[in-house]
Amino acid sequence: SQKPETSDSELASVGGLDEVDSSIFDQFDYVALGHIHKSQPLGKKNMRYAGSLLKYSFSEAHQHKSITFVD
Repeated sequence: SQKPETSDSELASVGGLDEVDSSIFDQFDYVALGHIHKSQPLGKKNMRYAGSLLKYSFSEAHQHKSITFVD
């Protein structure tokens, strides 16, 4: 399973919520995930982390921030 790229300001989760199998989203056309600061796809074309519009840590200083539009 593909792990998202995180910044130094993001903490590890407790309880395994970030270990949910992506197959539970198979019935959806698009899945927008949250709380990861870097915009990035996650395994399947229809799943992605939206990312944040602002840079919240030094490790994000060179990240390109963006907005994803979905029709």
